Amino acid sequence: MSEMDKWLELLTGLVSPEEAEPMISEALTALDEFLQRDPRTMERVVDILNRRLSGEFNAETWKLMHDSLCQYFTEDLACLLYWVVDVENAAASRLHEVERYGLPNVMAFLRAVVGIFGVDLTNAFILWNQIPNNWRTIYRDVYFDRINERQHIKLRILKYSGEEVVIEGPPDSILSLGNELIFTSRLVGAREDFSESTIKLYLEESKELTKLLKGGKKGTPA
Repeated sequence: MSEMDKWLELLTGLVSPEEAEPMISEALTALDEFLQRDPRTMERVVDILNRRLSGEFNAETWKLMHDSLCQYFTEDLACLLYWVVDVENAAASRLHEVERYGLPNVMAFLRAVVGIFGVDLTNAFILWNQIPNNWRTIYRDVYFDRINERQHIKLRILKYSGEEVVIEGPPDSILSLGNELIFTSRLVGAREDFSESTIKLYLEESKELTKLLKGGKKGTPA
């Protein structure tokens, strides 16, 4: 297994904290030594990231940025940045985990990188690590069409590729689409292929929809 493969497993949560400890400790020590050798490290890294993270992101953005960082750093140090930013989790970083190593120069450097580029690094990684046609965000509009005197639903689906798909129609049409998606999901055939959080949310929402369809109180989306 290559070093990059090991880091990818770490970034995506496939490595236990015990297994990760030697990798993280070694990389942080190497970064501390690098910072001491080159006082302009912060300036150079900011320049690299500014160049590679400017403009519109696509599936190649992360790869180009990673290649540039590896040419300046090593692959381990580049991947350490992604680990600290926690590119799999847009709402967090691992700066608190770095503090216990007692490396003030490293901590100052990483705080600056996370503060300036954390969100962009996360977005670039997600685009690189996803199927381009996978959906990323859904925007919903549900309103009463006064001309046709019926409810109308409009869905805007944003894909990781940046492409947008629009689907709209009356509630019955959207419910039929939902039935098709449920049928398709059943073809997977194994519970293990779904995450626990997704299963929980589906069961909660389907319970509320069932209440509505049986004539009960209108469900409120979570």
